[in-house]
Amino acid sequence: MTGTKRSLLSRIESFRKWRMIIAIPLIILGTASLLLPVIPGILILFLGIALINPDLAEKFKNNVTKFFRSLNFS
Repeated sequence: MTGTKRSLLSRIESFRKWRMIIAIPLIILGTASLLLPVIPGILILFLGIALINPDLAEKFKNNVTKFFRSLNFS
């Protein structure tokens, strides 16, 4: 079993690589889906941004929330 264990550093590097591989198509799909009414574009964009930079995703979420509150639908 010791041959199958990987070091923590190699697992972190692998996670970073997969995170980018998943995030970039999500951002591309999210951008394209802003024009398509069937797919929720903002949600997909948010997921892609959250994978790349969680702090930026928090700012994005706050800006979107502020925008929708300013529309004042009530």
